[in-house]
Amino acid sequence: MNNSQPTKSIHSRKYTKIEKSQQKQQRFLRRVITGALVAQATLIVVNGNLDVLSGQPVLDVIPGMITQGIELILKTQGVQKRLKTRDRNCNSCSD
Repeated sequence: MNNSQPTKSIHSRKYTKIEKSQQKQQRFLRRVITGALVAQATLIVVNGNLDVLSGQPVLDVIPGMITQGIELILKTQGVQKRLKTRDRNCNSCSD
């Protein structure tokens, strides 16, 4: 039994220009969000260092930095959850 037709994979799919554009936009958006979160974390550290250098006691500065860090972690988790939900909704629309 010789079949001259190539086997087609169930999962192989050609993406349209719109889908490729959406994927590029999503990647760009993820990079921007990641950059913003990293910048915010850096600002927390810089602000803490400046507070210590300006004479505030370290034991007063550290709890504030921890609080800001926890808020940033919670914000990051919220963003991840929203992006996953958005990706799931977007993928179901294109099928």
